[in-house]
Amino acid sequence: MLEHPNVRRTWPTMKLEGNKITKVYLVETDLVLAPDDPAFDKEAIDGLLGALSKYLKRAGYDSAEIIPSQ
Repeated sequence: MLEHPNVRRTWPTMKLEGNKITKVYLVETDLVLAPDDPAFDKEAIDGLLGALSKYLKRAGYDSAEIIPSQ
């Protein structure tokens, strides 16, 4: 599992595009994702992206999607 202080939960899924199936890692975060929002924290987002990139390489996922907590 991805370890980062702003990750609330994660789960795997698959995406079918034509004949190709890709493994996708979904990441729910408490961070604000809209750059125009006053609460947007670029440093925290960059840290999350760096940790996610390293994790994806180790875990064998094809891609990831980051979604805000509800």
